[in-house]
Amino acid sequence: MSVRRIVFAPLYLLADWTDDNPISALGAVVALGALAALLVSTSLGSGAISGGLALDSTTAERFVDTAIERPAYLAAAVVGLTMVLFYDG
Repeated sequence: MSVRRIVFAPLYLLADWTDDNPISALGAVVALGALAALLVSTSLGSGAISGGLALDSTTAERFVDTAIERPAYLAAAVVGLTMVLFYDG
């Protein structure tokens, strides 16, 4: 195998899986997007616009508080994850 084939093998596997399971792939995109939006909302709510978030218990508490305050993000993530795990079509 060439180096190029080894490097791009995960990308080819992902493309094949996406081609075989488009609904599950959509669910993965929805779940990741919802979690990213929740994380951005947490960082903007804490005032950490330029520095980012530290990975500590305070950040985890803020993340949980934001998820409770904005349940639509959490619901979208759960629906997307459900689509990935349980859709068989």
